[in-house]
Amino acid sequence: KLFTADDIPILRDPIYLSPEEEALYVIKDIPYAGVDFTQYNNDARGEQSFEKVIVANEGWMWYADNREKDKYGYIVNDITGGQHLAISLTGGKHGIVEVSYVISYENFGTALAWFDNSNKNKQVKRCNKPVNSRKVGWKGSVVPLVAIWDELASVPKVELLKTKLGEGEERVLHFCLTPRSESIALGPENKFKLLGVRVY
Repeated sequence: KLFTADDIPILRDPIYLSPEEEALYVIKDIPYAGVDFTQYNNDARGEQSFEKVIVANEGWMWYADNREKDKYGYIVNDITGGQHLAISLTGGKHGIVEVSYVISYENFGTALAWFDNSNKNKQVKRCNKPVNSRKVGWKGSVVPLVAIWDELASVPKVELLKTKLGEGEERVLHFCLTPRSESIALGPENKFKLLGVRVY
């Protein structure tokens, strides 16, 4: 479907916030903590501020993947899947955890996200199994983050995780790339770009 800016434009359907999102972002404007992978912010030692919270990394890299080299993220791209990233988080006042990532129409895949108390990947079996539907439900505490859609655009998407993180509670948030799915993939690659994690 093509969208235009003509005198009588053809526009996308509007996107509405859920009641939970409206309360969080608009009504209460709640402060947050977290990690932002979109910024190039070296500290005095030349390290990124988020490097302290990455507790495991197997195959993910932080870089800018666009031509201008200014759109950073933690990125993995492998058709076989299984690559793992773990981030140490401390819960905020409201227990809400938000994950932001890029969705695109081609060459993107699906990652899984879950919490536990270990730095190790305890979901290896699930991480090595393709996700064959774009409309996947929750499987217990493991959340599928499907980064594929039909629009001819690459845009950020925000997901509020259903698992709550109590105030002051320390846990590890894991991500793993699943293998490229022949049934839902477009293009030869299998990429996932994590933009950040916020805790409210």
